[in-house]
Amino acid sequence: MSELARERTAIVKREALRLGFDKVGVAAAGPIDPAQRLKAWLAKGAHGNMGYMAETAAAREDLNLYVEGAKSVVALAVSYHWPTEEDPSKQGQIS
Repeated sequence: MSELARERTAIVKREALRLGFDKVGVAAAGPIDPAQRLKAWLAKGAHGNMGYMAETAAAREDLNLYVEGAKSVVALAVSYHWPTEEDPSKQGQIS
């Protein structure tokens, strides 16, 4: 990774955290090595009724098939956990 790419990645990560995301990751958008794991996962039906997972498998193996010219993928996460002082037995649960 070039110095410029490292600097840009750091900027994206800082900004994502500043905006309130709990986690941020950046990865190359090229073909993935664990493509066989995805194929095996789909073959055993682990995707359940999420048919789109099988329909978009090729693009999941190589993002450039989905977004031509893509160089990076930015993954953002927000935690569902919100600590509270209230009695947890009086709260609903959502996932």
